[in-house]
Amino acid sequence: MAASIKKSTFILEKITLDYTQKDLRRIQEQNFTQTLSLVLPGENVVPNFVQESLTNQFTYKLHMLPLFCLIEMPFVQAFVKKGAINLMSVNRKLDTDDSVVITPNGVLLLSLTKDTFQQLGLEAVKQTPTQRKQDIYVVKINLLHKSFRPGKKGYNRTLWCLKDRLDLVMDCLVSWEPHDEKLCSSSVGVYFVDKCDKVERFDLKQTTHQYTSLQCPKIDSNHPTGSEIGCNFRDFFEWLGAIACNIPTNESGDPYISTWACPEPNTNIPRCCLFQATGMITAQAIVRLWKSLRHHTAQTHNYPVCLTLHGFPDSIMKNKHEFNNFYIAGDNLYTFVLLPENCCWLYKASGS
Repeated sequence: MAASIKKSTFILEKITLDYTQKDLRRIQEQNFTQTLSLVLPGENVVPNFVQESLTNQFTYKLHMLPLFCLIEMPFVQAFVKKGAINLMSVNRKLDTDDSVVITPNGVLLLSLTKDTFQQLGLEAVKQTPTQRKQDIYVVKINLLHKSFRPGKKGYNRTLWCLKDRLDLVMDCLVSWEPHDEKLCSSSVGVYFVDKCDKVERFDLKQTTHQYTSLQCPKIDSNHPTGSEIGCNFRDFFEWLGAIACNIPTNESGDPYISTWACPEPNTNIPRCCLFQATGMITAQAIVRLWKSLRHHTAQTHNYPVCLTLHGFPDSIMKNKHEFNNFYIAGDNLYTFVLLPENCCWLYKASGS
């Protein structure tokens, strides 16, 4: 069950965790994460499982990739049907440029300006109000549909439009996780060597920071808006931001200096770890981290454990079901707070 608190575009949901597949649903929906931030109060070092969850992910940057390559049958058969493919164009602006993504469930989405859409000649899905305002059209192609294959009218026309009528070329990031553990995820980089100008590894940038003697706000999970034993959920979110940005409290008492103090009520924790990773982080990697985090905190869950996911601002989709909204601040941000009472707070900042 979940209870929600909504004010303006900042939403909090309280979710009861029951150790079933439902727990993973929210995590699995977060495609194309650019930055992951993990706050671990009470930890002196980052647990090994955190880096292990991200170790086997290989991401490649494909320079000047012709988009018709993404619907060719060798690519579909080898990668889309035999694993979870994550591909998105980069260095594009959703409100002025054409963009592409392929989601792990095998759907190719093209976000097109009006001029490109009219030249391409493929059918678009129904526009959202924001897309109508910006004259943006989204073409959806299910690469796994049984009728999407050579010889069929729909496939032949799509290939002709992308290859002969309008040869779209973009820089893309791609990551692949095969269903068969015997296959290597680096195969996708090898495949594209002859398809584009250049293929290069795109590694995650990881940083850690240790805090000592840190003030941590107290939480009353049953009263998110605040109580005698817990602070307001907005104040707690502000504290998370201060930790992520390494902003110290100012205890000088000087009224002419801008200050920030830990929300009350609070408690002192002897140590705290902050882990951050930036790059292209797949939903599959985040699911591995979440499972390990749940198992770990079940043993040592004395403080709230916080996982924040920042999506790419130029990704067509902000999650499995919703389109992104053109660089609106906070439109692609999710924070999961694991609480000792076997429940979770989900923060969602949305510009919708």
